[in-house]
Amino acid sequence: MPDPHACALHLLNAGGALGDAVDDLRTCVESAMARAQSLLPLPAVDVVLYHDPAFVLPETGSGGYSPCAQRVFLAVDIGCHALDKAAFLQGLRSLVAHELHHCARWAGPGYGSTLGEALVSEGLACLFEAEMEGGPPPFYARALSPAQLAEVEQAARSLWDRSDYGHERWFYGAAPGDLPRHAGYSLGYALATAQARRTGLRASQLVHAPAATFLQSATA
Repeated sequence: MPDPHACALHLLNAGGALGDAVDDLRTCVESAMARAQSLLPLPAVDVVLYHDPAFVLPETGSGGYSPCAQRVFLAVDIGCHALDKAAFLQGLRSLVAHELHHCARWAGPGYGSTLGEALVSEGLACLFEAEMEGGPPPFYARALSPAQLAEVEQAARSLWDRSDYGHERWFYGAAPGDLPRHAGYSLGYALATAQARRTGLRASQLVHAPAATFLQSATA
């Protein structure tokens, strides 16, 4: 019978789009999966990786999403692997950590549908990147100045329980002149960091914590 807690990597490469990076990609992602599995209460997860430069962060050459507890989709730009292999693979490893934390949270309370729930889910995933890698958080978790962070937090308080908050607006800066790019990630990371300090727990231990409890750790 299949292992109910196994993670499996699937490289989509029928046309050879991944080129000679296949071995690097497999080693990087599988080692990150194993490390995340040792820290998180993960179900069985299928991790699907493919070349698609249109869906990556230009800063890292990779991008991902996790629509449920059992699946992760990772898009990569193989050209970035050729330009700076070490940086590309480190970014990919951190992305795997981020997305698998989402899977673990999906298996508990879920990602959520409100702004507050999304902030907590993304903030904890950013904090887990730092926990798993033992380094700084991702750049999108520290994209705001203290003044910007305080302003964004005040705006979030009034929308905390709203499901019509506009995900792209909050997390991608979809409207120029409105919220800064990565505002949601930076605020979520600040809330997750404050909660971790308040409780003495790591992101891996807070993976199923209710989003409402993070309001107690708000910075303002």
